[in-house]
Amino acid sequence: MTRRFSKPAGRLAIVVAAGLALSACGGTITASSQPASSAAGASPSQGDTLTLAFNSPPPSLNPSASGYNIPNVYLTVAYDSMLTWAQDGSFQPNLATKWGYVGSDYKHFQLTLRPNVKFADGEPLTADAVAASINYFKKGTGSAASGYRDITASATGPLQVTLTSAVPNPSMEPLMTAFYDGTGVIAPKGLADPNQLGTQTFGAGPYVLDPNQTVANDHYTYTANPNYWNPSAIHYKTVIIKAINNVTSAVQAMRTGQLDAYFSGDNANAASAKSAGLTVDSGLSYWDGLQLLDPQGKIVHALGDLRVRQALEYAINRPAIVKAIYGDFGHPLVQPALPNWAEYDPALEKQYSYNPTKAKQLLAAAGFPNGFSFSATSTAVNAKMLQAVGGDLANVGVTLDYVPAASIAAQSQNMAAGKVTAFGLPESHLNTYFMVNGQFLENSQRNPLNETDPQVTDLYNQALQAQASGATAAWQKVLTRLVDNAWTIPVVAVDSIFYISPKITGYQSNKSTHFVDPAQLRPAS
Repeated sequence: MTRRFSKPAGRLAIVVAAGLALSACGGTITASSQPASSAAGASPSQGDTLTLAFNSPPPSLNPSASGYNIPNVYLTVAYDSMLTWAQDGSFQPNLATKWGYVGSDYKHFQLTLRPNVKFADGEPLTADAVAASINYFKKGTGSAASGYRDITASATGPLQVTLTSAVPNPSMEPLMTAFYDGTGVIAPKGLADPNQLGTQTFGAGPYVLDPNQTVANDHYTYTANPNYWNPSAIHYKTVIIKAINNVTSAVQAMRTGQLDAYFSGDNANAASAKSAGLTVDSGLSYWDGLQLLDPQGKIVHALGDLRVRQALEYAINRPAIVKAIYGDFGHPLVQPALPNWAEYDPALEKQYSYNPTKAKQLLAAAGFPNGFSFSATSTAVNAKMLQAVGGDLANVGVTLDYVPAASIAAQSQNMAAGKVTAFGLPESHLNTYFMVNGQFLENSQRNPLNETDPQVTDLYNQALQAQASGATAAWQKVLTRLVDNAWTIPVVAVDSIFYISPKITGYQSNKSTHFVDPAQLRPAS
């Protein structure tokens, strides 16, 4: 994909999310020598075992195949990132002690690494190792890798790494955190034979995977890293992370003390979790919907007609779906943006109010009075939503064939193989910049059919060049085009829900992303 810039971008400013601030720009370097995890306070005594659970196993333990946000829990315990994204939305030091943009074009970002850090295998963490890891990560198949697609890392000193972006990137700091995990640095021994990365860990984090006590797709066992640079932050001898996709079973496991935290709660079980004495924490985290892979109609001809795509929008009763499935933890949504993004436009939510009569009229006008059929895939976490969407579409004569996927990896395979023309997947983007980069540009990770809208690409490039005073309006134009062209069909903005046992303390969810770092957790007594 060619991106042209007619003039320097100047001092761009994109607000990443509510409460997020760029702490270093225009050549300013933020500095601190205090370890972020020490600042949170170390536990007075080390616990024996911390047992966590998420609703699905990782697609791979290879960081380059990872997603972002909470699915990273399997990796963040073993791979430390450059920065920590604190609860208040600020960025704090971790493997990097100083960081910031160099110059004013938002294309150069510099990191100064913490000295005397070792990987779990005992090898020193150097600038060369960090640069090599980032350059490997950005070529990966995981959705998180899309955020690094235009970035090249280089060692510019023994403990200095410079990231150079081909396009202005005012959101470097979140890319340095565990939310994206691209700076969860992989040791040289891991990069020497990447096949090892799927079954072992090669990080500089507080824990190391124990393959002998791990059963893939079921549970993953980690033991304390004896070479960890901040031993006071290791609060447990062992951490076990289980894949449990049945929320009711997870709550029962917490009732009987077999589980300390579950990061995939739902509305249906929230009351039961509270009655069990668990903390139920929720926060706006992602959007979801019927996401079209084939809006140009290369596979399903009907989807290439704007009237058909708009008919699908009108056919979906968003308020009813949200009430039935998400309750108080969901919000009807028309635009592919969360309400806490700076560029979220309330005016766009007035489009596509539920109107099945209009949907039928548009289908008839497009030449499909009897409807048509197409397919969508998702894991169990999206199944109820897509099935409800399918029920609404059936009412206007459109058949949605649901293709279940046992895991995120299986879903990605369905998408890449062209077996389906739509999908459902929680989208935990931080802003329109990351969202478009990961889904709607040529060669984007979640655009396997490479179907692009030239106007979206042009508006994206214009937004990258916008000055601070016009950045929000520029990104709103991108969202407006996506909505007007019905390029994808959001249904709901969702709060992620965590269940936390009273046996643990230190729990803090990030208020910008509702992301939690499991390394914060420690015994309550």
